[in-house]
Amino acid sequence: MISPSFLLFLAALASGLTAMSTAFIFFKGKIGGFGLAYMANLLFFNLLIIFGLLFNMSGWSFGKGPEIFQLLDLRSAVIFGMTALKFAWLLTFLEMTAQLIRRSVSKTFRRACIAFSLILLMLLVLAFADLLGPMSRAITALLVVLIESLILAGALMSLIVLIFRTHYAPDVTAKRAVYGFASIYIFLFCFLVGSLILSLFMELEKGRSFIEVNAANMIAYNILPLIWMRRYAGLTGSEAVIGGGEPEGLFMRMRITPREQDIIRLICAGKSNKEIAADLYISIKTVKDHNSRIFRKVGVRSRVELMRIFRELIP
Repeated sequence: MISPSFLLFLAALASGLTAMSTAFIFFKGKIGGFGLAYMANLLFFNLLIIFGLLFNMSGWSFGKGPEIFQLLDLRSAVIFGMTALKFAWLLTFLEMTAQLIRRSVSKTFRRACIAFSLILLMLLVLAFADLLGPMSRAITALLVVLIESLILAGALMSLIVLIFRTHYAPDVTAKRAVYGFASIYIFLFCFLVGSLILSLFMELEKGRSFIEVNAANMIAYNILPLIWMRRYAGLTGSEAVIGGGEPEGLFMRMRITPREQDIIRLICAGKSNKEIAADLYISIKTVKDHNSRIFRKVGVRSRVELMRIFRELIP
């Protein structure tokens, strides 16, 4: 007889396929920017579901081979695979939240995250293989808790930064889109943390209840963002909430004055403050004051970020 847990995991996989195909339709086959990061995040998340199935079904050993592999069973290998996928999921999640407002995770930060992840994975392998001495079990438990906490904290921090960066944006619709996006994932993460805490104090049917709750959370992770995307698909497109559409409509939503529009066009043309002041017959201080107001309205902190939003829209 097939267990309910197994059926729920299959349902989670089906919801993942549905989410990816639906997202592809939303983006009209043009996967880039936010769309690419979102699809990659879904891919790694559903690979985690598959590894979760393997973890619950595995019971075989590696058999003959190098000594370190003889000390590890298949379940341990699946745990390492899941941990690596969780780090990959986190990187795509960070990129997804950044691309939502046309930013991107820096290469330096990405490389630092990858290096740190590899160090933790190496320590986890050594701990599982009892190569760290009598404290291997304790170190293993500590590493697992540390990795899970860091991944969850990193995802939550990216959502907090996303909300902070769009808090002063004048485009109310875009702000609602960002707040809705963040609320969905904060709810999902809180739901996951609540189920983990519950599993520490309650062992219902030898953990089956927790598995079923976890599978239900996976289904929600795949489906709930589609509801958000259906509401804001016109804003996100394949790029971002802030930055899509015609320049005139974007200027209007952000309450950018005609003079500020002229300055934005000159900035996108690559002109310096001194050149802009000469072209518009105003002082450099006036140009800098306009720049400050433009940055505040658009929700950016530099000319480079401003150009990322308007360069493709302004002829």
